[in-house]
Amino acid sequence: MKVERIKGKEYIEDSSIIKDTLDKKRRSKEEYVFILQDDMPIFEFIEQLDLSGYYMYILKVAKEIEFDFKVSLKTDEEQVLKEDVETLSEVIEEVDEDNLEQYKLVLYTEDKDVVSDVIQQLIYLDCDIDVLLKEEERERKLIEYFKREFNELEKAVKNSRSEIEEIEVESIEQEKENIINILASIETNLDEVVNRDLRISVMATKKAGKSMVVNSFLGEEYAPTSLELPTPNTCIYKQGKENEITLRYNEKEKKFNTPKKIKKFIHKKFKEAQNDQENGYALDDMEIEYENKDKENVFSNYTIIDTPGPDLAGTEHKDIAYKWIKNSDVVLFVVDYTKHLTDNEEEFLKDIKKTFERYDKFHSMIIVVNKLDQMYTSEESKSAIRFLDYLRSRLKDLGYEGIRILGTSALQYFYALKAPQLKGCEGLDTDDNRELMDNLDMAIADYIGQKEMTLLDFIEGQLRKLKRFHGIRDATLETLKKESGMIRLKEFTNYIATEKANTESYKALMRKIDEKFSELKNKLLISQLQKLEDKKEELEEKIDKLIEFFEDRKKAIQEKVSFQEIKSEIEGDIERTKNFVAEELKDGVEFIVEEEIKKIKKENSDKLQQRKKGYNKADIIPFDMKIIENRFNNVLGEFEKDLNSELDKKEKELQEIDIEIQNKIKEFNQELKKEYNLEEFDIVLPKLDASFSRPDVFQDKIPFDSNKLNQNLREAIEKKDGFFEFIKRIFRGEKWEVNQDKLRDKKNELLGYYGGKADAYTEEKTAKLKNNVTISLENLKEDLNKQTNEIVEEYKQIFENIKHDLRLSKKEIDEKVEFLQEVEEKISEFEILWNDIRIQK
Repeated sequence: MKVERIKGKEYIEDSSIIKDTLDKKRRSKEEYVFILQDDMPIFEFIEQLDLSGYYMYILKVAKEIEFDFKVSLKTDEEQVLKEDVETLSEVIEEVDEDNLEQYKLVLYTEDKDVVSDVIQQLIYLDCDIDVLLKEEERERKLIEYFKREFNELEKAVKNSRSEIEEIEVESIEQEKENIINILASIETNLDEVVNRDLRISVMATKKAGKSMVVNSFLGEEYAPTSLELPTPNTCIYKQGKENEITLRYNEKEKKFNTPKKIKKFIHKKFKEAQNDQENGYALDDMEIEYENKDKENVFSNYTIIDTPGPDLAGTEHKDIAYKWIKNSDVVLFVVDYTKHLTDNEEEFLKDIKKTFERYDKFHSMIIVVNKLDQMYTSEESKSAIRFLDYLRSRLKDLGYEGIRILGTSALQYFYALKAPQLKGCEGLDTDDNRELMDNLDMAIADYIGQKEMTLLDFIEGQLRKLKRFHGIRDATLETLKKESGMIRLKEFTNYIATEKANTESYKALMRKIDEKFSELKNKLLISQLQKLEDKKEELEEKIDKLIEFFEDRKKAIQEKVSFQEIKSEIEGDIERTKNFVAEELKDGVEFIVEEEIKKIKKENSDKLQQRKKGYNKADIIPFDMKIIENRFNNVLGEFEKDLNSELDKKEKELQEIDIEIQNKIKEFNQELKKEYNLEEFDIVLPKLDASFSRPDVFQDKIPFDSNKLNQNLREAIEKKDGFFEFIKRIFRGEKWEVNQDKLRDKKNELLGYYGGKADAYTEEKTAKLKNNVTISLENLKEDLNKQTNEIVEEYKQIFENIKHDLRLSKKEIDEKVEFLQEVEEKISEFEILWNDIRIQK
């Protein structure tokens, strides 16, 4: 790609350079991009340029990034193109824009935010090359090889088990069953890989075009997109196993023939929910199994979750958002281009930030700026990059470092997808622009006054805008899809889900398979043990000492699995938050009382007469619990963030001890070879890294109930001879007569009474919260100890099996050797395949 470096701040000169370069691009058809050398934000730079709409539309500009760590540019075949890359512009100059999929940029750092910054600048340039950390490269290489060989591997394991089941044995049925169970266990692990449920959640505030984004992923219009009807529930879309459409809702199952019919049904339920104040305008979740007609749609293997907006009054949709952030591999947050970042969106992003941090999901989140087709009618700068960079800057201010933002017009993509499916519109699916426009004119004439005209009119308008604003004269429906940004969003989402989010699952499953493979191979060592007839007792003693070492190392790991320090810290934070909350509650009540007094003083005679009859509970201002919930959410967010860091340390310690155990076994192996002349005695050890699976540490919600606290407030205010009873007695016709000292004393009495209630309530709830933390950490410790125990037990089992075989009679050994020789032959194909995978490590 051709790179033009721009200094910045010399705006007239910069504008002239950009115009001349883009004119050259139009004539030569070469791809030119611009790299800003200045530190100023991209959006500020673009705003200062003196460029017409055409130049703004086609301008591709990104910021220079200087690397202070090693960076390598490679091909997907591992050919190193540039060993020590110093700047991002060097990368751009090196790559061929027609073959971007063949490149990968490897960063030798642990800073994920830097990776995100590089990816974002490449997004601005439409330069879709792979960017990853060095450790990710190693892991991905292993996983990609595993995926490539998966079908053959699965077939080899099944064949091995089937053939071993046919082997006839006499006295060693148990041994045969053990071998079959090992292979069955490997099959189960392989099934887990296939059945891994990848989840993409789509979130947005009201009417950002979220449901159209969902439909674009599904390839059909399942999700209602009415402007009047916000999504009142969670709709979970999975590809059906059969070619039919199924809805599961309210514990019932309903079949549909077409997407149109299920959409109509869902739309009707949404409309009912809109008028159902009693149930908080919400619906139960719906699970939809859809028919996948697009066999090339990679998202047919995903679960796509259309979540309710958080700003629908009377609902708890924010809690639903928290749930899906935790349970998703990728989260798409859709923003309306025409509204920039609304107060609701900003507030929602502030609220969910701690949830992303808590579950370490920042780098699985993508901001989607939708409705870019509205840019043509906007008075603002006609640059999508300017808006994306502006929004990214705003999000950085909210603490969203390293966020990735893409722009889309889901409507443009979906309409371009659906247009050729309209009756009589098959001819729109052509790669000839003139033919397309002729066929479109005929289709428009056929559909005058019909609802399909909305789609056709939009398509015609967008094709003309590509010509007028972008200079694209030969646009087709495929051009509309590409320019919509949805294809890139789908590809990037798939990349994040499969390459980033899915790595940990693959690693854990592959380690399990590797352990079973090692166990299987070590059963074949018995033939070597025949040579140790007179050394059995001596060898058993050595094995017992080795097993003692394993136990000692296991204890060393388990002793390190202590969370006492982090427990003390969180308990201290909870206690300080409790005191803050108690003061906030008291201050809040005092404010409510003061406001009530001011209100009474301003009221006229009629109002005062009405007040004499008593106070309605509804007149009492409820206390806003948001500040309390946010404070506790922040505390728990920091706690789980720190806990994740602690678990990373524990995992490294586990891996160090795992290596220590393996080294000890290797020493033992060498000793046997040397002392007992067992040249072919090779104990097989797992080669893939040991790792902890991460359990859900803290599931309970904040145990504070705003209704309960407000009820306590009403009880305090309305109690016998309480504050408002006292106020009722001070009315004297139209006059306001009151003893200020008595009023102050009465107010203090009320605050003291309520303060005691608030203290007791917060004490009770924080005690429960502390107890929840204690239980969660104990469960976590138990879970990690269990995982550690399983890893060490795998090693112990190798040597327990050897001890067992040493005690067999010669006849038993002979029969077992004969059987295992057959086993070795039957598993040879699986062994070759798995050894190849181990070599990749």
